Amino acid sequence: GTTKRRSPDSNNINSQWLCINEGLVASGLAHTYSPSKSKKVHNHDKMLGLQKAARTHKVGQWKSFKEYHAIVTPTGGAFHKCKHEKSTVSDCKHLARSKILNLILVSEAYDRGMHPCRKCFG
Repeated sequence: GTTKRRSPDSNNINSQWLCINEGLVASGLAHTYSPSKSKKVHNHDKMLGLQKAARTHKVGQWKSFKEYHAIVTPTGGAFHKCKHEKSTVSDCKHLARSKILNLILVSEAYDRGMHPCRKCFG
């Protein structure tokens, strides 16, 4: 026989999961990651919603999450560490040629599907 499972519900982080990645993100054990803007998984938007819910409910890695500002470029997929609080100055080599740098809250960067820069946060 087959076992029927309920579909995951982004409002209930204790639902049973059909996709292990969704379960990991919803449980705060992983964050959503896409290697490029053109190579998103079919459930990318759902995963972002699950990640936001996990952060809001302070689940898993989000228990100790502290909000801070990060540097982003208009087209990049990563967020970068500020050298000084609320400053667009950074030591990251990936930003060396970038002319337009913006400051955003790191939670907003995660909500956009961005990931931490491997050089800054590695």
